[in-house]
Amino acid sequence: MEIFSDKFSFIKQYSSASFKDNLIILLDSVLAQKVFFLVDDVLFIDDFDVRDFAKFNTDKIVPSLRMGLNLEKCYTVQKEQPLPELMSRAGSDEDKIFWKWNQGVYDWSYPLSVDGHFFSTQEIAAMTKLIHFSAPNTYEDQL
Repeated sequence: MEIFSDKFSFIKQYSSASFKDNLIILLDSVLAQKVFFLVDDVLFIDDFDVRDFAKFNTDKIVPSLRMGLNLEKCYTVQKEQPLPELMSRAGSDEDKIFWKWNQGVYDWSYPLSVDGHFFSTQEIAAMTKLIHFSAPNTYEDQL
């Protein structure tokens, strides 16, 4: 924490209830229209422009930094997962993959993951206030 204190703010979780309270305070303070979460073991190995993902309308699309054609195994259930049927999308986004979340299996069917998916800040804040959770895992489960 000492190394990164000039770049990041750290918030201590004092109780199981404080995680939700702290998250709501953070979400209510976000000025951007879109937000995404990352888990503690995320490592970016290639450059990317976050604006390239944030430009999508989150009312219609859930952009994801974590989904890729290499994801053929779902580690949470320890099973192989087929790639979804990909949709063609002409234009400037040909370097991205598109599919229908409701037609995917396992990871490919869960748009509310909190590890790299973009959400409308207003929508995720409203959902966060309505559900009961005490940690990142129970938060994602309740979403």
